[in-house]
Amino acid sequence: MQDNVHSTQDDCSLSPQDDGSLSGTVPQDDGSLPGTLPKDDGSLPGTVPQDDGSLPGTVSAPDTIEELTKELQKQKELLKKVKDEAESQLAAERKAKEDALRETEAAWRAKDQFAKVISELREKSSAGPVTTNLDDFKNGPSHVHMKILERVTKTLHLNLHEDPAEVLAALLTSTSKSPPANGSKIRLRQKVLKADETIVYWSLVEQNKDYQLLLRLRVETQDDQEIRISVESIDEEDLDSTCLPVPQPSATRTFRLRLKGGTIILRPLPFGQTSFTFTAQADIFEVEQFANPDPVTLSSKQGSPLGGIAAAVRTSFSPKSLRSRTLSLRLTRIMTSIKSAGKQFSRLKAVKRALVGGVKADDVFLKVASQFYVRFQKEEVIDARMRETFIKNIPNAPPLTTDEEGMIAELMDSLEGYKMERVAGTVNESVEKFLHRPPGGGAAVGMTVAKMDVDAVNLFTELWLLNTYAKRAETKSSAMREVWNDLDGTRSLQYTTSFSLPGGFQDRLFELWVTWVKRVETHGRQTFIIGFCPLEKYGGTRHKIPGTKNMHGATTRGVHIVKEVTKNTCEWTCVQQVDLKITGLPLKVLDLLAKQQLGKSSARVEKFKRNGKEVDREGVTALSEVMKKHRGEPLMEDQEGIFKRCMTLLGGEEDEGWKALESPAPDVKMWMQYLPPEKGERTVGTGRAVGVADCTAEEVAAWVMDYCNNERTRISREEGNPARLKLRKEARLNEATFATVKSMPFLLNDREFVFKHIWKVEERGKSIICQESSDDQVDYGASLRVTRGFCRGLWVMDNLQPIGGAKQCRVTFISQLDAGGVIPTWVVDKKIPNALRAVQDAIDEFRQDKTIDAADWGERSALMKDRWREEAYSKEENDLLLRVRQKFEGSLKEGKWKQLKSPDVFVKMESIHEEGWTSA
Repeated sequence: MQDNVHSTQDDCSLSPQDDGSLSGTVPQDDGSLPGTLPKDDGSLPGTVPQDDGSLPGTVSAPDTIEELTKELQKQKELLKKVKDEAESQLAAERKAKEDALRETEAAWRAKDQFAKVISELREKSSAGPVTTNLDDFKNGPSHVHMKILERVTKTLHLNLHEDPAEVLAALLTSTSKSPPANGSKIRLRQKVLKADETIVYWSLVEQNKDYQLLLRLRVETQDDQEIRISVESIDEEDLDSTCLPVPQPSATRTFRLRLKGGTIILRPLPFGQTSFTFTAQADIFEVEQFANPDPVTLSSKQGSPLGGIAAAVRTSFSPKSLRSRTLSLRLTRIMTSIKSAGKQFSRLKAVKRALVGGVKADDVFLKVASQFYVRFQKEEVIDARMRETFIKNIPNAPPLTTDEEGMIAELMDSLEGYKMERVAGTVNESVEKFLHRPPGGGAAVGMTVAKMDVDAVNLFTELWLLNTYAKRAETKSSAMREVWNDLDGTRSLQYTTSFSLPGGFQDRLFELWVTWVKRVETHGRQTFIIGFCPLEKYGGTRHKIPGTKNMHGATTRGVHIVKEVTKNTCEWTCVQQVDLKITGLPLKVLDLLAKQQLGKSSARVEKFKRNGKEVDREGVTALSEVMKKHRGEPLMEDQEGIFKRCMTLLGGEEDEGWKALESPAPDVKMWMQYLPPEKGERTVGTGRAVGVADCTAEEVAAWVMDYCNNERTRISREEGNPARLKLRKEARLNEATFATVKSMPFLLNDREFVFKHIWKVEERGKSIICQESSDDQVDYGASLRVTRGFCRGLWVMDNLQPIGGAKQCRVTFISQLDAGGVIPTWVVDKKIPNALRAVQDAIDEFRQDKTIDAADWGERSALMKDRWREEAYSKEENDLLLRVRQKFEGSLKEGKWKQLKSPDVFVKMESIHEEGWTSA
């Protein structure tokens, strides 16, 4: 195959020059045309001497028109013979579909021969000029020329997000139930020939380039396991215009893919997917469109009629457009037929195999194929099916092996030896972040703790499934990433991935052994633990990725702990240590790398974020149910002491010694008194607040225990308070420790309060919560100027009779508060009403005014309707009713009422004025 073959219109133009040669040709030293090599006898290739010794196609200069006519007739017969040979060659090409480049070379040889004949005829001719107008060219079709860019044999594998039947329906017909996914740029036209055969036209327009395929698809075999489809390119000339009209190109550059020996294989995959394998030999051509020429006048510079014929050949190659009755045009038609000897000659322009215009066949093939993937793209649907299947099979997971149990136990034991320090600036974030720096140096250990607005099972599934489309998108920057599930038939997996480092460091390769366990706690809630460590600790099969032998290895180990909190929420703790195996790195750099890993947790928290108030209500409901299950359970010994001290806040009689306060809360009554202080404590005022909440006693108790819920934490943050958090320490089911830092005015230190909440529920549902200061030291991640205050409190909730189906309880809150420092106690006492507003907050949280009011109205209306006859009225009441009735009935009868303009069209208003009073 030649490296350089041209077939542009300019290359084959033949116009006379001053020396009598044709334009575009340069005579050689021996006078021959370029591209021709003489034979041994000196003749040109492809020529056979005649009987008179002359070359074919050469004539002596005729003296008369008759001789010229005879000579032209002779040339016509000769050219007819050539035309027949060209038609034979065209039929052979259609049948055998030989290589396009070979056909192009053959066409060029025919062209060179034809140019030589025309040149010799032109030199011998001395007749006058021939003038003609090519009107027939005007309406002829435009010419399509194509230049081959590259040829490849390509195999493409795709996972399509539909079952094979749907994919087949989309390929062969337009009856697919699956609509094109958003973002697909493929233009698709189909013409069904048979049930298993279709002609399809695919077009992808991207960046002002149009990539096209015109194919015949035929189903060869089809069963439940495999569908095999043959793919073959067809030419537009082979199509009936009514069969499948191909639209005109809609971009500046158009590229056509021609496939040979193509095969599409469809196989079913799990989760309703299809394995799509496309193998074909692909040629890519750039299609060039040339507009039809305008009518022209032909004349020979030397007065030769064949000069005009040559100009006509140069102007157009469309045989259908030549209909002139003149001899010159009939001859032009014959000569034009020669140029279509090779079918590809009229539409192919071969160039070097080097890429032209920066377009690769691989690129075009992948562009079209990737859009076919987009056609069925449902990554979220497939991920959801994977999660659903995994959750359904959790109870059927293989039992833990001894090695798996040992690995998880070792990781959990190592947590106890870590001394975690809070990362600065994260105390008020949704994710708490901590670092542990090993005493002997080395990689830091990071820990994150977060409340997640998703159930424990779904979060565990999210962490465990590493091969979802979403996970692959998150780690798309990794050069290598592979997951092997069910290692040796166990529940473990192997995870291998690479990590890119900045600053010229070589990428690191992580090879991990990962497994999990499910535990059920004493209160019935689930806990999932995922453990991971270097693969070298796994004694079974270890998979390798080719090309990783020379990569630097790195290690990581840690656990994910997912604890169920409510039906729809959980607590997620992640502890991880990453060792990049880089010696000499400063500790600050190691800490920075660890913090970057911790930052990834915030994105996952935001992913599952829901409405804060709804989540808070779910937490209260779940904890209240736990409290109901533990009614009547005794307290621990140390808890009994705290309860005893807090119960003294009740004092003696309910109203004895309590002084009423002006309450800033509309639904709460408040009192204050001074109680004898405990040893070592200052005398401070004790406040009491009482109100009624529209819920059960356990629900209010659960709300009090949820001190760091979303809503109250948001309000505290908006008020400018530096911290409000729950301490992460081993606590009993009915106990929690909290810390809060209250912002104080200028020149005063902020006040820190650290306290415990302990709850107890009696048999009939009466709920009690004791609050007392604790000596625990709190890590805020920074050094704060604070003065620690003291607090003691008591919450008592008693259930009341329901009203209209709405449960109610009486809420009593007694609080004793000392801000400490130099602030006088009388200043603190003035703030007691603000502290007691917590009762109003509880009432507002569970308010059911509409339900209570509706029940109250119903009760009163029933009383007035059914029991009015049973009511006994005193003499004063009867006299009052009589006076009022007489007064208004008399006014009505006298007709003195004056109509007023009513603001409501459904209400009529009147008024009457009498001296001393006015009524309406």
